[in-house]
Amino acid sequence: MTARRPPDLLTLERMVLDAGDDPGAWDDLLASPQAAQVWQTAVERRHRIDAFAAVLAAHPWLAAPTLTLRRGMRRLASGTWPGATLDLSSALSATLSADAPRSVTLALAETRVLELAPGTSVRIALPVGTRLRRLTDSGEGPFDAPGWEMETGDGLVVLLAVRDDGAPLATLLLVESPSRENAD
Repeated sequence: MTARRPPDLLTLERMVLDAGDDPGAWDDLLASPQAAQVWQTAVERRHRIDAFAAVLAAHPWLAAPTLTLRRGMRRLASGTWPGATLDLSSALSATLSADAPRSVTLALAETRVLELAPGTSVRIALPVGTRLRRLTDSGEGPFDAPGWEMETGDGLVVLLAVRDDGAPLATLLLVESPSRENAD
């Protein structure tokens, strides 16, 4: 089998959704030396898109600010930003390890959705020259808390990392995960 280039992003998206009927695309993917990593990346991308779409569906007020933010972040995407690191730890969340903190790094222009159980502690560290803003359905304001604990009823916490001049860099959406007691 000869090594080939993997399919482009749009073709991979159709393959992940099982909406593509191009057997040649599968041949190209499987003949690529990076096939496993390319497929894993495409599946993770789809999961991020689905999680973000679910948040937008549950909180329609986010649609307009999201569009504005994404446009602003695209304009800055040509620059470099070392990222924002979030240290998360909780014994209550199935998505986080019980005793070891988990770090998540946001890239420039990235929007990330994280589902957190109540009781999860969050500590945020930003690079010099950046600050946090919090978006709510009633507006936007500064967010100066370097850390807090996700509490029952928080629902959705939308944090926006911005440069000192106010240009948006990345967005983090923290969604309260449903209580295990209420799960069927």
